[in-house]
Amino acid sequence: MSRALSKKLLYQFSRPFPLKLMQKLSNQYFIFPFYHLVSNTPSPLVKHLFPVATVEQFMKDLDFLLNNFTPATFNEVLNLAKNKSFKGKPKFFLTFDDGFSECFHVVLPILKERNVPAAFFINPAFIGNRQLSHRQKVSLIIEHVKNDSSSRLYKEAEESIRMKFQYPEDLAGFVKKLTIADAPTIEKIAAVYRIDFKAALQQHKPYMDVPQLRALIEAGFIIGSHSNEHPEFNLLSEDEMKVQVIRSFQFLSRELGISNRIFSFPFHDIGVPLSFFHFLQTEAGVKASFGTSGIKHDNAPGHIQRIPLELHGFNSAESIIRSEYFYYLAKTLFGKNYVKRR
Repeated sequence: MSRALSKKLLYQFSRPFPLKLMQKLSNQYFIFPFYHLVSNTPSPLVKHLFPVATVEQFMKDLDFLLNNFTPATFNEVLNLAKNKSFKGKPKFFLTFDDGFSECFHVVLPILKERNVPAAFFINPAFIGNRQLSHRQKVSLIIEHVKNDSSSRLYKEAEESIRMKFQYPEDLAGFVKKLTIADAPTIEKIAAVYRIDFKAALQQHKPYMDVPQLRALIEAGFIIGSHSNEHPEFNLLSEDEMKVQVIRSFQFLSRELGISNRIFSFPFHDIGVPLSFFHFLQTEAGVKASFGTSGIKHDNAPGHIQRIPLELHGFNSAESIIRSEYFYYLAKTLFGKNYVKRR
């Protein structure tokens, strides 16, 4: 059974139980939901990577969160990261990954209107639309594969990477799994479909620029690091991980004057050793770091797990958060609600 299907079943099981009861049973009163962007018309650079919340959906999500939790201050987040415990009324702190321009044009006005604090994690290599992430390239390739009615390009793509697929959708599925380590393969397939990444970058301008980031800061929002180039950290050596962090904070300090350092892992933190978290705290000066594993404890110092709110098969924060609480309670029975790093 896939994880998505499991989560959908857990949501159905959770429906008879009041949210307050699940909070009490789990003793988990502080949650960290996160998105990438909000858009009614997501560009081909993102729409094949994850479900994108519409403005209407995002507003409903905020209604649910504000009706069941209180927005947390940044200091409360830092206190939780430091002390690893929280007692009090239910709190939430919202975060957004990747620094997409919709965070400025769409999300910012809504958060200001609703008086909801948030943090935005960015990748300096992309700020100002200097280059595309490998994931944006992947989404753009999938768009071309899905829209191409000719079998000729599909066959050319097979030949270029020396692989065989039964159907074009199998090629799209293969492309979706490509990582930063597969950059040559990404470029080969893009060449077959005559994709101009530089032109796409200028056409869509997917990322925020420095003036927009400064405006976020002036509005009271927090900017953090999401690494320099958004690589899959499980594919990096520990020294390479450190370079990603150091370069990103050099940019944040130089361009934005940021001194309160927080960091969120691209994709996930699976396989990241405990020694790297000690580096984050003692050498990089990171006061809080964030993963993507839902409601779960973690023995890494200063580290907090977040709840992804962009999941296939779900259309609301309520369904995802309820399933997360039920999943946490189910994992507790088997001692699986704790990440123990070495």
